[in-house]
Amino acid sequence: MPAPELVLSYIQTLIWPVVVLIALFLFRNSIRGLLKRISQFDAFGVTATMAEEARDVEAALAVAAQPETDEGQRRDVLEFLVQQATQFGRAQEAAGGKPVSVAVDWSGAAPRVVTEERDLIKRRRENLQLRRQRIAEEAILARQSAEIVKAQRLNQELSELDDALEHLEQQERDEHDRGPREAS
Repeated sequence: MPAPELVLSYIQTLIWPVVVLIALFLFRNSIRGLLKRISQFDAFGVTATMAEEARDVEAALAVAAQPETDEGQRRDVLEFLVQQATQFGRAQEAAGGKPVSVAVDWSGAAPRVVTEERDLIKRRRENLQLRRQRIAEEAILARQSAEIVKAQRLNQELSELDDALEHLEQQERDEHDRGPREAS
């Protein structure tokens, strides 16, 4: 076996452990936080039970779903769920994430979830940028390994992502002066 093919076979064999190690390193804070919240774990049956917060949310949803629950109780449950989401958002922000601010508006006949649309647009743009970066890297690898059809398909995806990013940036500019809006 020639040396270049041997090196390529080693790279193909070792790439997945390297990717796993990089992912573990990048998400170490999130994984650490998740491990702290797990109260029970089964290794090969892959059963994991989340701690008290998840059970509280599940119980609150069960109460709200019962037909005999009155409007006041439903309102309390919704407020509790919003508090839990707020705590989750704060934890996500502390871990380096960018939470979306959410609130419940009780002024109308029915409660409405209100959020800042700019946060959603910004998050979508960031997700598209990450996806674009991953596809660009995959396209480079495809070109290097002479997979022309795959490289062309990936370049088409990159073009579509660039169009979507441009559209989102235009939306961000349009929303810049509008302020908070109702979530749909």
